[in-house]
Amino acid sequence: MAKEISQIVIDISKRTDGGNPFHRASESAFNHFIITDPDAKIVYANPAVARITGYSLEEIIGNRPSLWGGLMGKEFYQEMWNTIKIKKQNFSGEITNRRKNGEEYVSKVIVSPILDEKHKILGYIGTEEDITLHKEIDKLQSDFISVAVHQLQTPLTGINWSLELFKGFEDFANLSDQQKDAIEMLEKSSDHLHDLVSILLNVGRIESGRLTVKPELTNIKEFVDIISEELQGSIKNKEIEFIKDVSDDLPEINLDRKLVRELIANLLSNAIKYSHPKGKVVVKISQEENDIYFLIEDNGLDITKDQQHRIFDKFFRGDNARKEQISGNGLGLYFAKSIVEICGGKIWFETVENKGSKFFFTLPVSGMEERKGDVSVTPMRLNGQV
Repeated sequence: MAKEISQIVIDISKRTDGGNPFHRASESAFNHFIITDPDAKIVYANPAVARITGYSLEEIIGNRPSLWGGLMGKEFYQEMWNTIKIKKQNFSGEITNRRKNGEEYVSKVIVSPILDEKHKILGYIGTEEDITLHKEIDKLQSDFISVAVHQLQTPLTGINWSLELFKGFEDFANLSDQQKDAIEMLEKSSDHLHDLVSILLNVGRIESGRLTVKPELTNIKEFVDIISEELQGSIKNKEIEFIKDVSDDLPEINLDRKLVRELIANLLSNAIKYSHPKGKVVVKISQEENDIYFLIEDNGLDITKDQQHRIFDKFFRGDNARKEQISGNGLGLYFAKSIVEICGGKIWFETVENKGSKFFFTLPVSGMEERKGDVSVTPMRLNGQV
């Protein structure tokens, strides 16, 4: 394999007649593609490099990628070179570069070492995908959502205040059943809107890095019991069999309780929501070496194979959920994944057709690290209506 790769380097860098299939693919590729020698001097660059960076191929060949790079912090480049030169592994990440005209742009970059049979580095292959426009669109979307959410907060507060005031009137008990049902529907709608506003705010805070993380020593078993109790209304409404299997010898660990509450509440709420009436939800928590393992299992809707890779994407909702007209905003699992990553853990899932799904996540026994910010998480309302 190494011999084939080294031959590809020679062929692509030296042949210009278009006879090499790799040469043809590289020349027509939309993304930038370069090959360097072991000293990072460029021996081949496809036309996309010139189009993206603004430098001519004559200026690029024989130069180094620092011609358009070098804008990232020292730690970024140290990590990259440690990965590709010392560990001899692939490196990927987002990088800010500068075009010849001085304009900065953002790319997804992948750099791979080319190795011979003795694991010696022959050179490097680098690809870049210009994602500047995608980043700008994401920012516009986030800015719009932020403005919309903050505009919703004021009328939502007024609605909740009016409902509480109305329920305090002496004549409230004399309302007809139909009138009481209308008030209950207003409360449910208000709670649903509150949770939507909350998760939008929380996602924005995480993405902007503004979220405060304040860990405190937590008894996980007691903590999960409290969250489960808050969800009893929705459990009873759907007649769910709710099973908890929590190890008695779990250590107390430092967690930001507000943040982890949202993580567990989101996954439990999903399990209940997507379970069939009279279904079953299982929660298992145990310690395995340096991690606390969580399993939340339901026997409701599965996730179709062709959509499983998108399950943690922002605003994604599966076709099964849409078909069954189950309410949702496509943010719960994205938010849960973001929290797990802040905690230093991992999250994954398994799903079986017509048998439901299992969501797993880990939290390190070492606990969470404190992080300074200017806002904390806004909690969901777990009042039995999920």
